[in-house]
Amino acid sequence: MKRILVSAGEISGINLLLLTKTAKKKKNICFDLITDIKPTEKICRFFNAEIPKNVNLIQTSVRDLNISPGQMSDDSAKLAFASLKESVDLIMKRRDYYLGLLTLPVNKNQINKIHKGFIGHTEYLAFREKKKTAMLLYSKKITVVPLTTHVAISDIESMINYKNLYAQFLAVHEFYKKRLKRTPKFAVLCLNPHCSDKGLLGKADEKILKITERLKKDFDVSSPLCADSAFTPENLKRYDVFFGMYHDQVLIPFKMLSFNSGINVTCGLSFLRVSPDHGPACDKVFSKDIDSGSMEECVRFIENIEN
Repeated sequence: MKRILVSAGEISGINLLLLTKTAKKKKNICFDLITDIKPTEKICRFFNAEIPKNVNLIQTSVRDLNISPGQMSDDSAKLAFASLKESVDLIMKRRDYYLGLLTLPVNKNQINKIHKGFIGHTEYLAFREKKKTAMLLYSKKITVVPLTTHVAISDIESMINYKNLYAQFLAVHEFYKKRLKRTPKFAVLCLNPHCSDKGLLGKADEKILKITERLKKDFDVSSPLCADSAFTPENLKRYDVFFGMYHDQVLIPFKMLSFNSGINVTCGLSFLRVSPDHGPACDKVFSKDIDSGSMEECVRFIENIEN
C-alpha cells in the first residue's frame, strides 16, 4: 500500500476532521500520522470522526498533552512542532518509503512563542535541509510563487536581488522538470504600482528589469508585468507560474481563484512536501461548513506526481 507521512499541525482546529474525511475517500493510501495519540483520539471523538483503518497513529516524543477543540494552547503548539520535527527526521531517513510529506496547518504565532525564530513550514524545511527553497502555490487555475514569504512589507525591497531570485527560479524550474515533466513559463511582477512609472515611485522595478534580463538566459521568463493587470485570462493561459515580490501580491489572486482547491508545495527539497492552503481554522470547529477540498487536492497531487 502507498504511504504518505503526515505531521499533525494544530489539532485543536479542523486538521483531524479533514484528514479522517480524506482518508475514508483514499482507502488505497496509508496515512502515517505523527501525533500524541490520546488527545488525537479525544478530538476525533468530538468530531464524531472514527479514525479510519488506513490512518496509522505514531506516538510523538511529547505525550499526554492537554488539548481541547477550538482552543490553541502551549500544549497544542508543542505537539505541532514536535510532530513537524519528527516527521522531517523520519522522511529524511526514509524518502523512498513515503510518497511525500503532508504537513497539516499550524498556527505560526503559537509555535513561535515556544520556539523562537519559527515563522513557517517553508522556512523551517529550508533550514532543516540547508537548501534554497521556493513556496509554490499550485492549482489548476493559477500557480504563484512569492519571492519573500513571511516578512514585513518594509523589508521586501532589500531582498530583491539576482541571487535570491535565481535561487527560487531554479528550485521551481527543477521541480517542474522533475515532477511535472515540463519547462515552466514564468511571469514576473513588478514591485510598485505601474512598474514605478519610469522611476517616479523609485528604482526597485528598474532593478527587477535588469535581473529579469539576466534570468532570461536560463529560464523562460517574461519582462516585468504590472501586478494589477497581470492576472488576465490570457496571461493565466500563457504562463505556468506568476512570480511576485511579496506574499500578498500573489496570494490574494491565488486564493480568490483557488481557495478550496489550491495547495502549498515546497520546491527545492529532497522529498515532496505538500500542505493545504489554509490555516488550522480553530474558529471553524463548531461549524458544519468545513470544506476538505484543499486537503483532498494535496493527496491527489502527492499520489499522481512523478517521484
